[in-house]
Amino acid sequence: MSNPNYAPNPKKQQVYRNLQNKKLSNVTAKDIQQLTDPTFIQATNQDALITYNMLNQAMFRDGGPIPGTTQALYFEKADSDGYATFEYTPGLGEVVVLTGIQMESTGGSTRSRVQVHLNDTSGSGRVVELGDETVSSTTSPYDPVGQFNGSIYLDNNCTLKVYFSSMTTGETGSTTIIKTRVR
Repeated sequence: MSNPNYAPNPKKQQVYRNLQNKKLSNVTAKDIQQLTDPTFIQATNQDALITYNMLNQAMFRDGGPIPGTTQALYFEKADSDGYATFEYTPGLGEVVVLTGIQMESTGGSTRSRVQVHLNDTSGSGRVVELGDETVSSTTSPYDPVGQFNGSIYLDNNCTLKVYFSSMTTGETGSTTIIKTRVR
C-alpha cells in the first residue's frame, strides 16, 4: 500500500517542466499522451506514475465526465446524390462517451435509410452496426444509442459513421450527437 503522505520531488518531474506555462484547463489529452507514452512501468518511474495520476485527478480525468466538455455535434446535408455521410473520431488520447445520437429526415417524399456504424480504425477493420432504421419526415427521430443506455465509449481507434441513403430531391438528413469527454 502506498503512503498517502509521500509526494514525488516536483523538481525531478518532467511533466511540471513541460506543462509549467499551461493552465490546468488548457492541458489537452494529447499533451498528457505525449508525456506519458514513453514511461515504462518500472520501480524507477514510480514518482512519474504518481505525478501522472495526481495530474489526471486534478483535471477530472478519472473516467467520469470532465466538466465543461459536453458538446452537441451537428451534421446536416441536403440530398445531392441520394447519399450523405457523417464521421466522428475523438482526438489522440481522448475518450468520449456518447449519450445520444438523433437522426432525422425532413422535406422528402419517401423514407430514408439511416445506418450507424462504429468502425475500428486500429487495424482490424471491423465494423459494428449500432442501428439500421428507416426514417421520414413523419416518423420520430431515431436514437440508436438509447438501446445501449448511453454506454458507448470511443477513442481515436474508433470512428462513428452515420449513413443516410435513399434520399430524395428536397430531402435533408440531419444528425445530432451528444458526447462528453471522460479522458
